[in-house]
Amino acid sequence: MARALSCLILAAGAWGAVSGRLSDLLAFPNFGWPFVAVGVGWLGSMALFGGHPVIWGFAILWTGFAVFWIVSTWRTG
Repeated sequence: MARALSCLILAAGAWGAVSGRLSDLLAFPNFGWPFVAVGVGWLGSMALFGGHPVIWGFAILWTGFAVFWIVSTWRTG
């Protein structure tokens, strides 16, 4: 569990470091990006360390909803 949590934190931190725009992260259209980072980190940690199929499904739904959020806010503008 500690390894999975550390992978999630590292994924979110890596996104923040690479983007260089932490203030834009809280803007309404960009609010979904941290959730995408957490979802991708979560899926990556389960791919490396294993995970229950129900947890896989929840992680996929989590990441899919975050991507849906970003796309819908960009389209509505």
